[in-house]
Amino acid sequence: MKIDLAQFRAAFFEEAIEHQAALESGLLALEREPADREALDRVFRAAHSIKGGSGTFGLTDVARFTHVLEALLDRLRGGQLQVTPAVTEVLLRATDMLREVLAAARAGAPAPEGMEAMMAALAEAQQAGAPTGPAVAPAAGPVAGDRAASSWRVSLVPHVDLLQRGQDPLLLLRELEALGTLSEVVPDLTALPALAHLDPERCYLGWSLRLTGEVSEAQVREVFQFVEDTCDVTVAPVAAATQAAKDGRAGGRPGAASRPPRWSAGRLIAARATAARATAGRAAALKPARSAWPRRRWTS
Repeated sequence: MKIDLAQFRAAFFEEAIEHQAALESGLLALEREPADREALDRVFRAAHSIKGGSGTFGLTDVARFTHVLEALLDRLRGGQLQVTPAVTEVLLRATDMLREVLAAARAGAPAPEGMEAMMAALAEAQQAGAPTGPAVAPAAGPVAGDRAASSWRVSLVPHVDLLQRGQDPLLLLRELEALGTLSEVVPDLTALPALAHLDPERCYLGWSLRLTGEVSEAQVREVFQFVEDTCDVTVAPVAAATQAAKDGRAGGRPGAASRPPRWSAGRLIAARATAARATAGRAAALKPARSAWPRRRWTS
């Protein structure tokens, strides 16, 4: 089946234009009030959203540019750099260039002239140290959804038609990995049929994992903003997820002792191959040998 991605790409570019406008308005707010934490967070989310969507659709130039842009914004959010007129000026020029990069990607044209130079300017601003200027206040208090809650339990269950709609769950996992460190990655194989019944255009796997890093709940959820109608996603702080599991066990749900062991993907594939060979062996054993069939005697 040939999948038409045009409608999804069009939706991405429409939303990217909105994010680019939000990025520009947020930077203008920072230019007026450099210590405005809310404006800085808004700018970062806009850049991150464009980067995430561009990766999903394989828009390499957009992804490369927004990656460097986001890296500078992340240093501002983390306090390694301070918002100064010089930094704001670089970011505003980068926003103008981002508009051209998006337009070129939408038209299928080469990257605009000046993109590489602008990326170099953004990288140089990252390495410029911490110039004197008003500091942006860090986010207050460790609350749910804050950067202080740095470990998240994520469950991703794609719908069976995800692949048919031109989306790739592995790109989502890579986007999560870009936010921090992935661990305890466990595939859900409950919907995986036998090899003979596999349909290559259907998605059967799900995943649960732990994401650790200086990342907020909003950033984690933004990874899935373009697949909300084709995936079931849950995001919870690890402490809350652990407590929910304990509550479930207290309520009579199967505990850890009754759950199957967490195998690596390699062991799971090997086990499935062994099972397939065993099934083939049983089928062969049930089929009589050619010499066992009674031979019909023909007489003239």
